[in-house]
Amino acid sequence: LLKRCEALEETVESEKAQQKVTQEELKQALELLTNNHGELHCVQDQHREEFMELLRQLELANESTRQYSTQFCLQQLDDALHLSKNITNVEEKHELLAQKVAA
Repeated sequence: LLKRCEALEETVESEKAQQKVTQEELKQALELLTNNHGELHCVQDQHREEFMELLRQLELANESTRQYSTQFCLQQLDDALHLSKNITNVEEKHELLAQKVAA
């Protein structure tokens, strides 16, 4: 009976030691998870900032493209107006020339 009690005592001590190890492992795992969670938030914040910066750059590029397109269209309209005036001037000169030839 004494040997059996000693064996049980050893088993209990062994179980206590194992529980202590398990508790320590759980504590370390929790710390690791907590650190990873914090790092994840930092990375998310960094990615969010990078995304917002890329979005700002895209908006600037779109605005620049719009301005260029508007300037290009205005230049094309101005060129067409000058061409139209030149055609009108040529037609008027032809008309005057035709009148002089007829006279």
